[in-house]
Amino acid sequence: MMGYLLEVLAAGDLGGLSSATSAIIKLFDSFGMDIVLIETVGVGQTELDIIKISDCVLVTLVPEAGDGVQAMKAGLMEIGDIFIVNKADRGGAEKLAREIDYMISLKHKNTNWNTKVILAEAENDVGTKNIVDEIDSFKEYEIQSNELNKKRTLRKVSEIETLLFQRMKYELESLKQDKDVKNIMSKVSKSDLEPEEAVNLIFKLFKKNF
Repeated sequence: MMGYLLEVLAAGDLGGLSSATSAIIKLFDSFGMDIVLIETVGVGQTELDIIKISDCVLVTLVPEAGDGVQAMKAGLMEIGDIFIVNKADRGGAEKLAREIDYMISLKHKNTNWNTKVILAEAENDVGTKNIVDEIDSFKEYEIQSNELNKKRTLRKVSEIETLLFQRMKYELESLKQDKDVKNIMSKVSKSDLEPEEAVNLIFKLFKKNF
């Protein structure tokens, strides 16, 4: 099996992913790579964009790190398709798995998929086969239920929105050099114009130039 590892910086991008990730996935797909693994930068409340580009979301947590509480805070319970408790040989692993399983039972289900929690030890290759089998089961479920097609259709819409946002952001940055915008900003700094009024004026210039 051929493997390829690519590290991409997410600096400056919201959502926990680089803005180039979607394009990279398409490139890998065009080269015939059937499996693309994406690791996000963290589990903050704003770092959930992984759901917009992936077919299956695996949430990996470890015991003795307060990850159960973190999962609830970050909204991970809503996006995870499969949950993994790694370093299962450590104390508290089974307790964490039970907590996650309980939280899963409380969440509102939008699909008929039965989300599971898998105990694993990556260092000792324990539970790896169970993870692979569960991913295969999830893939089969998504195909049979047509969830995969729905998800990929929504992904295209999301990609358009993202690209449009990036384009608008670039145009707004360019607009800062416009003499009319500089004049507006000068009036704001002198308290001759309220920020809300300035935004309306700049937005009118933006629509005119875009």
